[in-house]
Amino acid sequence: SNTSSSSSSTVPFLTLKPRYLDQPSNSYIEKTLIVTLSTIFHSTSPSQLIQLGLLPPNINTNNHQQQQQSQQALSIQLQADNDFYSSIQHLQTYNLQPLPNDILKLPKFLPCPIDSVNDKVIISKTGLGSSAALITALVGSLFVYFNLVQLEQLDLSKDDDKKEEDQEQSTNIENTSTISTNTNTHSKKLIHNTSQLCHSFAQGKIGSGFDVSAAVYGSHFYTRFDKDVILHVMDQLTNDFEQNNNENSTDKKKDGTSTVTDTATITICKQTVQLIVECIHDYQKWNSIVEPLNLPDNMELLMADICGGSESPSMAKKVLAWKKKMMMTTKEEEEEKNNGGVGAEEWKNFEKINHELKTLFQKTTYSIETIEDENTLWKDICTCIKRTRQNLKQMGENAGVPIEPDEQTKLANDTMNISGVIAAGVPGAGGYDALFVLYKNDDEIRNRIGQFWMEWCEEQKKDGGRGIVCPLACKSARYGQGLHQSEF
Repeated sequence: SNTSSSSSSTVPFLTLKPRYLDQPSNSYIEKTLIVTLSTIFHSTSPSQLIQLGLLPPNINTNNHQQQQQSQQALSIQLQADNDFYSSIQHLQTYNLQPLPNDILKLPKFLPCPIDSVNDKVIISKTGLGSSAALITALVGSLFVYFNLVQLEQLDLSKDDDKKEEDQEQSTNIENTSTISTNTNTHSKKLIHNTSQLCHSFAQGKIGSGFDVSAAVYGSHFYTRFDKDVILHVMDQLTNDFEQNNNENSTDKKKDGTSTVTDTATITICKQTVQLIVECIHDYQKWNSIVEPLNLPDNMELLMADICGGSESPSMAKKVLAWKKKMMMTTKEEEEEKNNGGVGAEEWKNFEKINHELKTLFQKTTYSIETIEDENTLWKDICTCIKRTRQNLKQMGENAGVPIEPDEQTKLANDTMNISGVIAAGVPGAGGYDALFVLYKNDDEIRNRIGQFWMEWCEEQKKDGGRGIVCPLACKSARYGQGLHQSEF
C-alpha cells in the first residue's frame, strides 16, 4: 500500500507483500522491487497510477487516506537464458554433445535440472553475471511498463546482419533509429543508476559495477563510479530493512516468547525514497565512464563453461586483500614490498596493458585496410592478452589465488594453437570454471574449437581428469538494453 501522504520522514512510503506466503523468497528480487517501485510511485501522479492499474479507477485522487489503504497486485514472470547456467545435464537429456551447434538446438529458457536423489534444484552458474542481468532486466522492464523510460526495439534475430551497421555507429554506443538519442541516453542512465543501486544493495557491497553496466550498454570499456555516490543510500536502505525485519519477524506473547510472523512483508520509508530518487537522478555525481567497443565483423567471441572444475567465490576478496597489503606506504613496508617483487608497480602495468588493449580494439573499427594490417593487429591483440595473462597468473601466485591455474594455462594455450584462434584466456576473477576465446568469425572455426575441446577432455580423462568443456551460445553483444518480442 502506498502511504506517501504523511509528512513524517520515518513513516512507510510503500509496503510489498508476496501473493503466496508459502513460496521461497528471493532477496535480490524483493530489494529490486521495493527500490524500483518506490521510485515509480514517487515519480508518477495518482491519475497516472490509475491508468497503469496501480490504483483502483474509482479512487479519489485527492483522498490520501484512500491511497494509503489501496492494495494492487503486480505479476512478473522471470526466465533466464540457458547460458547463465550449466547446460551439461540438458545436453545429456536431449542426447546432444557439448558442441557449439548442439548448444543452439536446446529449447530456450530451460529450467535448472532437479536432483533425482533429493528433488532439489541444481543451480550451477556459468559466471556470466546472472544476478546483475536479472536485476537490470527487472528494473528496465518496470520502468518501461510504467512509462518512465523509452528504449529502442531490438530484433535479435537480425543481429548478425546488423554487424556492419553497428560498426559504423560504434562511436555512439547508444545510437538508435526508433527514438531520439537524448531520450535513449537518459533512459539508459536512469536504468543503469537504479540497477547499480539495487545490485549493490542486494549484494550488501559495491562491486566492480561492470556486469550491471554491460547488461545496460552491451560491450564497452568501463570505469566505475565512486562508491560515495550510493554508499549513503545503501546505509539508509539497510537500516530500513533491519528495522522492518525486527518489526515484522516476531510476535511477542504474554509469556515473553515470540513467534515468527509476517517476515515476507517489506517496507520502505519516505525519507529513504527521497534519497533514492535524488541519487539516481543526480547524473553529475555518477562519474562512471562508458566507452564503446564493438568487435569487427571478422572477429567473434566464444565462451566456455568448464563443468567439474572447482569454483572459489572468495578469490576476488583474497586478491583485494593482497592488493591492500601491497599498497603499503611506510619506508619499511616499501622496502619489504620491493623485495617481494610485486606491488603497486604491478597494478600500474595492468593499467598500461589495459590501455594498450583498448587502443588495439578501437583500431579494429577503422584502421584495417589490408590483410597484412589485419594480421598485424590480431597478432598485437594476441600479444597484449598474453601479457595480461602472464601478469594475472603472477599476481595470483603472489596472492595465493589460482587466477589462472596451470590446467587453465594449458587449455588456453592449446586452444590458441587452433588455426583461426586469435587469443584465449580465463575471464572474470579467474579460476577453473570458464574460458574465453577470440577467433576469426567463421562457424567452421567455432565448431573446430568445440570439437577440439571434446577431444581434449577425453585425453584428460585418461589422466584422471573429470572436467567437461562446454561451449556457450552467447557471442559478443553488439547492442545494449532494449525491447524485443517476448518468447515466453
